[in-house]
Amino acid sequence: MSKFRKTRWQMIIAVCWITFFAIQSAAGKDDAQTADKPDVPENRLYIDPQSRDFAANPELLDRILKDPHGYFRFINVLFSEEVCRRFSTKLPNSPSLNLHGDAHIEQYAITDLGRGLTDFDDASSGPGYLDLLRFGVSLNLTCQLNNYPDSAKIAFNEFLRGYRDALK
Repeated sequence: MSKFRKTRWQMIIAVCWITFFAIQSAAGKDDAQTADKPDVPENRLYIDPQSRDFAANPELLDRILKDPHGYFRFINVLFSEEVCRRFSTKLPNSPSLNLHGDAHIEQYAITDLGRGLTDFDDASSGPGYLDLLRFGVSLNLTCQLNNYPDSAKIAFNEFLRGYRDALK
């Protein structure tokens, strides 16, 4: 791997980690600050469930309210917009790549034929860090929800290691 590619890759990983923990910290902070007033405008990832009509699909509302991962899946577009907004000046020249568009742990499958992301109905293009961050946040939420909070960083490192290995 050339020195430029290695340095660029290290920068992308560092940026992913910074955003991953910034989003994680902001989520905890927002939860504490907005418990009494959930419509605080600073929380761009908040959607009031009462602001939508779920009459045609009440199961969707149940999935959204069940746990943070369900909500995270629901805010896919908002999450992507917010990540792009935060990075538009930090990484203005990020190349546009083909993206899965909805990368999260429940989209990952392992079969006798191989392993990888499935369900490409939200495929799009954009900066590569979108899929990496989205999958990283999903790993973090999954670890938290399954009482393995100390495993989140390890899981994300392994995910990035596998991603790097696949690029070789």
